[in-house]
Amino acid sequence: MMVLVELCVRVKNRSEIIASKQRKFVANGASLDSRQAPAVRKQSFLDFDPAYFWQWTDFMSYVEFIGSFSLVVGVLTFLFINNTIYIELLGFAAVFTEAMLGAPQFIRNFQNKSTLGMSKKMVGFWTCGDIFKTVYFILRQAPAQFWICGILQVSIDISIFLQVFLYRNNVAPGPWVSGKPAIS
Repeated sequence: MMVLVELCVRVKNRSEIIASKQRKFVANGASLDSRQAPAVRKQSFLDFDPAYFWQWTDFMSYVEFIGSFSLVVGVLTFLFINNTIYIELLGFAAVFTEAMLGAPQFIRNFQNKSTLGMSKKMVGFWTCGDIFKTVYFILRQAPAQFWICGILQVSIDISIFLQVFLYRNNVAPGPWVSGKPAIS
């Protein structure tokens, strides 16, 4: 996964015609190049701009965030391993995050009023996998969060297929296309 993130960052940086503002997860003003003067202004956590979360311009920012996130969640899990509420919330957060993977595609289709460029086969495979997984959870009497999130996931998949039907005549992007990706 990290290899793909590194590749995406490299391609994005090389494909920019006009260089964008450098955005980093941790901007401490330190420089690897000793000839370059450090930044005068000190950075703090309050400088964090949520509008640019996960849009950093260097690969190390992604590594730093994933490392920090893993460390914090790991320490919290170690401290609260015997707390049923924490463990259930952590499990729910994981399955809910997976259940919402199709939502950006649904939002993008809705904004563009088109499914142009979307792989219908991919959504079909998503739906088949999600149906099998949800049926498995129900048959195995898994905890409620698994089958609830499975039903949510299948509902999003079916909603995307309904968009394919609704927008079937909108084959070319028109003036309604927002031009913005669902996930920036």
